[in-house]
Amino acid sequence: MIERLFASATMYATLAMFFDFPQDPLHARLIARTIGRDVKCVLRQLQTLEACRIIVCRSVGRERRYRLSGKYPLHAELEALFEKSRDCRYYSRQDGPRWHIDLLFEDGDLDGIDE
Repeated sequence: MIERLFASATMYATLAMFFDFPQDPLHARLIARTIGRDVKCVLRQLQTLEACRIIVCRSVGRERRYRLSGKYPLHAELEALFEKSRDCRYYSRQDGPRWHIDLLFEDGDLDGIDE
């Protein structure tokens, strides 16, 4: 139900990924695979979020990795909103209970992301 507050379901799911994995730099393909959306749609949402300065981007070679910006004025409010709705979220690649997403390695790191 909370996703109806956002411009699109892709925007909600993309932003939710950042609040579910706040310390991890995410790339567009990983987000698209996890939320079950087209990568082009995810890239449009990432551009919007970056323009609003909710997320920041860093290029690593040819790949762009995105991370939440702690400097966004409403960061704490968005964090509280996504925290309260966390148990309602389901990612298409999720198997079993929350946080058991098949994109996670055994050590808890996201697939293909090293810092």
